[in-house]
Amino acid sequence: MAEAVAPKKGFPPQVLKQTQYWLRYFADEWVAEVPLRIHTRATDDGHGLGGPAFHHEFINWLGQVCFCPACIAGEKRRQRRNPDARLKTTKAFRKLRKQAPREFDALYLLVILHVPIEDIVERFNRDAERLGRPERYDAYGVLTLIVLGVEKVRAWWGT
Repeated sequence: MAEAVAPKKGFPPQVLKQTQYWLRYFADEWVAEVPLRIHTRATDDGHGLGGPAFHHEFINWLGQVCFCPACIAGEKRRQRRNPDARLKTTKAFRKLRKQAPREFDALYLLVILHVPIEDIVERFNRDAERLGRPERYDAYGVLTLIVLGVEKVRAWWGT
């Protein structure tokens, strides 16, 4: 991801390599937060309308939907099943969104939406013009936002 741009100024190759590694790692953890399946092949166990049962990942994503004793016990088991790295990644990206929204936007466009850096530059500049802001970005500026965003997420994540 970070290798798409080779700036003539700034970052040493080892910084770009490390950023690329962490981008891949955080991307895998961040994307894992969104459930890929909504239903299983089984029939609902009686808490719904009798249609297909929800997949356990979708239920984790929704949160607790039933408050009977069996479901409350199942919810506690599901909470233990979520990996700590996934939860830490989600929390770190939420903190980045709050503390450094432009860096979050750059990482979100790159990691989740798979937008190339050149297109991110174009989007940021278009938004700045539309909002009447003086800042303009180039590929090096967006790459700087990405490197700084990854470093902040790493620090908050605990690496």
